Amino acid sequence: MALHLDAGRQWAPPDGYLGRAAIEMAAPGHVEDVRRNFIDLFTPAELDVLAALNERVLHHLAEIDRPAKGKPS
Repeated sequence: MALHLDAGRQWAPPDGYLGRAAIEMAAPGHVEDVRRNFIDLFTPAELDVLAALNERVLHHLAEIDRPAKGKPS
């Protein structure tokens, strides 16, 4: 989506502007779809296991993002 400023020149919104708007418009339906097609398929115990696995992955990612002692980042 470009707006004409004058002959031959156009203005476009900054990167991410239109993308963010598209995400915000899609979000309510997306959340509903994820719940219906993913979350609702699991028992509470399975969701607990999924949460524990997620925590393990997040902890691992935090560790590898942290520079090792004595090494420049």
